[in-house]
Amino acid sequence: MRIGIIGAGLAGSLLAWRLARAGADVELATGPPGLRDATSVSGGAVRGYDPDPRQRELARDSLAELRDSPVLRRWAAFVPLPSVLFGAAGAEALAGLDARVVGVPELAALGWAALEPGTSAVLDTGGGRTDPAALRAAVLADLAARANATVTTRLPGEPDVLVYAAGAWTPALLARAGLDALGLRVKAIRYTVHHCQGPLPPIFSDGALYGIPLGGDLLLAGVATEEWAVAPGDPPARPAVDVARLLRRRLPGLRPGPPVRRVDATDCYADPPVLCLREVPGTGGRVLAFTGGSGGAAKTALAASARAAEQILGTTPDSPHHNQEDTRVQQ
Repeated sequence: MRIGIIGAGLAGSLLAWRLARAGADVELATGPPGLRDATSVSGGAVRGYDPDPRQRELARDSLAELRDSPVLRRWAAFVPLPSVLFGAAGAEALAGLDARVVGVPELAALGWAALEPGTSAVLDTGGGRTDPAALRAAVLADLAARANATVTTRLPGEPDVLVYAAGAWTPALLARAGLDALGLRVKAIRYTVHHCQGPLPPIFSDGALYGIPLGGDLLLAGVATEEWAVAPGDPPARPAVDVARLLRRRLPGLRPGPPVRRVDATDCYADPPVLCLREVPGTGGRVLAFTGGSGGAAKTALAASARAAEQILGTTPDSPHHNQEDTRVQQ
């Protein structure tokens, strides 16, 4: 089977890698050098818990594969770190995870202040931080060394199956080809990076403000936007949100300095907000889309790409035709 994939972000690269390892002939079309895609600017937070059960299953399985594989941990530059996700969670949602619900006293001990009585969050100690761009680079290098894989800047020729995996560029590419854009939407992502004095928080998200320690005294911090229908890549400039002020208010022991870096990028969002394979109507199953990570693909792409490859090849992990090669082999 010949499979063409348009888009070499983390999702597209991992899908091509899975398919090539399974023996399929794969042609992966990358974007131009220096493209500012979501993979190149991702903070790379990974954890097993997510409030959405579909995302949670993918996040849990992705984290399990990452933690079990020395190769993937090295490729992804994995750093174990706890994370705090504000909001309630039941015991069923935490089953099998290194996670528990914490309340105001424990959150205060982690640095948060002025919390409403009854505030709760999930403390997940099993995840950490990855470098999605580094993981992509390693996957592409491995892929390029395989005789049945081609990495190119040209569009695939006449594959048996064509997969659009171009992230924020996917809806426009589908529309340009006269195909259904599947309701995919593009949203702006904006964050800043600060040198900080005082103890850094865990990876966190409170529904609006989020933060990821980057090592040393650096903290990536941002506020979720509601900027939809922006051009992929570089969204229009907007006045910067005073993230440092928000950090000081929520974490008074933290003293962030002025931003040393500002990032304005985009990602592809879908309904449901899950990275998965989607069939493009009217193509007889020969054209698919693999996108829709909705800001969370770094923590779900490993499992999502494995599932997508199995769907394309018509195999399952227990199938006699399933790939025998193991990503967990030490190298």
